[in-house]
Amino acid sequence: MSIKLEMSVFSKCLGDRYRLASELSADVHLELLKVTNLQRSPDADEEVGASFSLIFRGPLDYVLSEQVYRLEHEKLGVFELCLAPVGMDESSLHYEAVFISS
Repeated sequence: MSIKLEMSVFSKCLGDRYRLASELSADVHLELLKVTNLQRSPDADEEVGASFSLIFRGPLDYVLSEQVYRLEHEKLGVFELCLAPVGMDESSLHYEAVFISS
């Protein structure tokens, strides 16, 4: 299955779990916390090509470095995202993926 990595697709999947598809990890899941429109204008459309970011929450006991990861989602299938650590709270680490349109 091939998906379009668009803001509208991920907006429908807020709160969903994504499995980290790696031979190194037993069963690590990330939760999609936030989808942010990065367009300069607040009135910008969420159409194809919009710049946006995703914030995921992951476990404290499994730290991801900045790199491309394969993720699995029950509706979206398998796809790759570049994730970078951006913070933490008392119960989780946070990671960001950024999509920039030209």
